[in-house]
Amino acid sequence: MKQKLFISYSRRQTPFVDRLAEELENSGYTLWLDYHNLVPAEPWLQQIESGIAESESVILIVSKESIESKNVEPEWRHALGQGKRIILVIFEAVRLPSELQACEWVDFRTDYKQGLRELKAILENPIGEAASTPPQSGFRAPMTFWLTLCLSMLVVIGSMPAWWTMIVPYLLIPLPWQIYKRNYIFSRLVPVLLILPLFTTFSAIFFAEGGVLNGLAVFYNALLYPTFYISWCLAGLLFTPVMQRRALPQAAPVRFANPLMMHVQTSRSVTFAIDHALEDGRYAEDLRRGLESHGHRQVTKGEKPEAAFVLLTTYKTKTEYDADHQAVYPILLQPVDHIDLTLQHIQWIDFRNGIHNVHKLAKLLPEPKQLLKALAVAPTASQEVYPLAVSTLQYFYLFTGIMGGGGLFISMFSVGSLIRKGLIAQDQWINFFLAVLNGLLLFAAIFYSVRGLRSRRGGTAAIYPLLVLTFFQVLIYFSNIAVLATSALTNNTLFDLMSRALVGETLTLWALPLALLITLPILLFRWKELYRWLPRRQNAAVGRLESLLLLYNPLDRRALIFHIIFHVLLFIIYGLLILLSVPLLGWLPLKYALPLLVLAFGIRWQARRMST
Repeated sequence: MKQKLFISYSRRQTPFVDRLAEELENSGYTLWLDYHNLVPAEPWLQQIESGIAESESVILIVSKESIESKNVEPEWRHALGQGKRIILVIFEAVRLPSELQACEWVDFRTDYKQGLRELKAILENPIGEAASTPPQSGFRAPMTFWLTLCLSMLVVIGSMPAWWTMIVPYLLIPLPWQIYKRNYIFSRLVPVLLILPLFTTFSAIFFAEGGVLNGLAVFYNALLYPTFYISWCLAGLLFTPVMQRRALPQAAPVRFANPLMMHVQTSRSVTFAIDHALEDGRYAEDLRRGLESHGHRQVTKGEKPEAAFVLLTTYKTKTEYDADHQAVYPILLQPVDHIDLTLQHIQWIDFRNGIHNVHKLAKLLPEPKQLLKALAVAPTASQEVYPLAVSTLQYFYLFTGIMGGGGLFISMFSVGSLIRKGLIAQDQWINFFLAVLNGLLLFAAIFYSVRGLRSRRGGTAAIYPLLVLTFFQVLIYFSNIAVLATSALTNNTLFDLMSRALVGETLTLWALPLALLITLPILLFRWKELYRWLPRRQNAAVGRLESLLLLYNPLDRRALIFHIIFHVLLFIIYGLLILLSVPLLGWLPLKYALPLLVLAFGIRWQARRMST
């Protein structure tokens, strides 16, 4: 019979450990791994010590983080005290404590398969002394890593035509260093790599048709086709087992638990409680309904529950339930840091991509061990995982912001040559100024929309302000067409070419409708995910700009009505000011805009007074 193994590691190496554990289990070894074996209602330290005592060998994953960890050191010291065999798995070469330098070791840095074979061979042989001292310095990595690093450098160069998008240089310029340090953010990087050829194509069209900066057109076109293949190859390499094992948790794709429908012998009712913040009330209600539909009962006030569910979000990272003497199940609903240490020692149920498995949770609740075996996951809260509706809306905001706002940076560079040549007439300055102002407003709207969605904090983390910002983004997007199209009223060929190439057939006219065509059906069918995600109660910490523009969800209904009136008036004023770009209208829009502006801020004052 195969040995029983205890794995001691740092959470920073969870992707590597998760895959190594899977390989060892498939080879017949019995493992004790905290997020596989910790059970509720028992002190976690006693369980760890018991796991070490019952194991024949201890596998210590050696890395900088594990050697410095205050949780890992007691584990290997306790194993030494118990006389257990310790085998070092070298993930990184770091200076080892003197007590570990005589241990058997296997180097996994360059050849994972060879290291796995050597580890199995050591386990199948009697305890022996290490043939040499474990490596304690030097950087080694497999060829796939070096290939990925080189391709990332080429992608940085090849992405130069798309730097006008702002998000491309923000994510890709530091990428080679991040790959070396293994701390890139996987969920952000892969979508950008996949869509990068689209951005570079737009850039090539602009430089070819715009008639400006065409001295760079040949250079940019030379980068266009290689970027198609290099960026996709790089994205593919990030999915390879080599890169996934080497990655920090945020740089590895999420591996959710296998929600197996295990057969449960008992169908008894379990009393439960849900510990949650007020902002997470919608999640709590749906969880309660799912559990009660299978016969479980929520406890009344003062009654002790058999199972306590703690909803972990940005609003709640700790609980008053005693996890050492009570069955506590932390449910992770969003990426969150600084979780209470007590909850970090317990297995988590990962519902970050939605609570689709609530009925499986309810069926397995009478059998805690089977429940955790089926639904518990590795503790990797730093990974960015969102429900489908939330991710889709984020990508919609980012795409429209890049296409509608980022393109204006191209026009700013292009118009520089016209300024130097004195080719811009006085009436065109208004068009150019309004186009740039629209771009800045669009970036601001995108920033607050995405920030509110991702963090679930601030004034924009609610349905009403998101609707306002979305409408405002669409209005700005199409107003740019009107602003730049007025350049056709002049005879300036260069300016007209710039306008046509920037927002004509190539970008604006189809980018937003296409984004809406993809986004709206997903939001229509998955609207409950977005509804649950947005906090039930408005967070008190509303920023100054959000407060100034009434971009928060008022609790008073009369205040909400005043909010709506204020924003409608702002949209009307904005539209009137855009009409100033049409020379035939002259100053008339400004004449009507000023009284409306005074009225709007009067209404805003009344709305703020009601809200407070």
